[in-house]
Amino acid sequence: MTMSVSTRGFSLRMFGPRDVSRKALWLAGALAIFIAPDAVQAQDRPASEELTVMTMNLYLGASLRSPLEEATTLLAIPSVVGQLWAAITTTNYPERAQALADEIAAVRPHVVGLQEVMLFRAQSPGDFILGNAQSAEEVTLDFLAILLTELQARGATYTPVATSIGTDLEFPSDTGDDLRLTDRDVILARADVVVANPQSGNYAVNLEVQVGGATGPVITLPRGWVSVDVLMNGHSVRIVSTHLETAGAPSVQAAQAQEFLQVLDASPIPLIAVGDFNSAADGSTTPTYGVLKRAGLEDAWSAVNPQEAGFTCCQAGDLLNAESRLGRRIDLIFTRDVSDGGVLSAGAARVVGNEPADRTPSGLWPSDHAGVAATLLVAAPVTAVAEERGATVPGAFALKQNYPNPFNAETSIRFDLDRSEEIGLSVYSSTGQKVASLAHGPREAGSYTLRWDGRDDRGGALATGVYFYRLQAGKRVRALKLVLTK
Repeated sequence: MTMSVSTRGFSLRMFGPRDVSRKALWLAGALAIFIAPDAVQAQDRPASEELTVMTMNLYLGASLRSPLEEATTLLAIPSVVGQLWAAITTTNYPERAQALADEIAAVRPHVVGLQEVMLFRAQSPGDFILGNAQSAEEVTLDFLAILLTELQARGATYTPVATSIGTDLEFPSDTGDDLRLTDRDVILARADVVVANPQSGNYAVNLEVQVGGATGPVITLPRGWVSVDVLMNGHSVRIVSTHLETAGAPSVQAAQAQEFLQVLDASPIPLIAVGDFNSAADGSTTPTYGVLKRAGLEDAWSAVNPQEAGFTCCQAGDLLNAESRLGRRIDLIFTRDVSDGGVLSAGAARVVGNEPADRTPSGLWPSDHAGVAATLLVAAPVTAVAEERGATVPGAFALKQNYPNPFNAETSIRFDLDRSEEIGLSVYSSTGQKVASLAHGPREAGSYTLRWDGRDDRGGALATGVYFYRLQAGKRVRALKLVLTK
């Protein structure tokens, strides 16, 4: 998503050398209200806010890969598809959705990452054998719609804010109808949560399965990721959800994990990665969990429950096992904090849907996976997040263009001092009103970098618009334009 701010017709009066007295008044006012970053953190900084996220695999209701591979001839496909649909209906998603909604409503997370959010459609009579001229569009079972209805009935209003489409297959069944199966990853946000910048994508490397024997077609089962930015306590935090390939295809899973890390590396803001990673945290299945950890992702569960197993996988395929079979932790919540100030920290984590009491009246587990909920603490913002000075003494006084520009959550402002001097660095609105004091006082010669989070001196988030930042060192003045977008 690209945003722009027009500056046409805009003017701002900037003060030159003849306005020293006016500048002195401005600096005196700025010095009177300036609070150093350390003092802000100790005295005036608001408390951290809790951001609760959840990951939940809704479960297709049966294995997809195995039945397709078992169709040894093309003529066997309709029978296999019929058996697959029978297994899916037997695991009764509408009933399970009530239990899943109970889990979400009990926690009331701000954001939920959902996997295997299936959509089944049919065409009757089917035309697949005749060339599949028209795709099946009649909805027979929509996991997302059913879950949202159940949540609404519990007073929990959630909205799908980002969706990715993975596997989308259509086959003939033994009833004469065509059955279309669409797999989705979805992020839900609570009604009171402010979100922006939804994104999604599919991985380049995916599992391929040959159906109908050696002469049958090879089909691809795509997987992907989905993300959205959440505004919390003055910070933008990116939530990314994924569902990696199973441990039965370790090379595909490893490739997808590398692609997923590239998606995370592109985030300029703190992030929370959730999902079904299909890699046990103890390293007993595939190396993927260790790869993600070595890439700098912090496991929220391990941070707060280091001595607890937190198993999430897997119940029997028919979901009717009396005793829980959970024995691996593969549904995970990771954090990565790109800021030195430490925006994110783990507060609590719990497994949901793992107790016998969570089963439905007919004895079904809500899913073959348990869900995981984690509460992260989002630190309060501080104007002028950090200041750094390089060791090299520059040859001239300079104010550099901020980066990134335009910016959303945070931007860096650099300036050079060729000699030690009293300085003042402030941000002004388009009407010339000072809105933020970033740095004041004596500074030694050097190159400085300040990271600013777009907040004013009162801690409020500034509105989208054009601003100017102005540096004065002694009698020398420089000013440049910056653009803040939301």
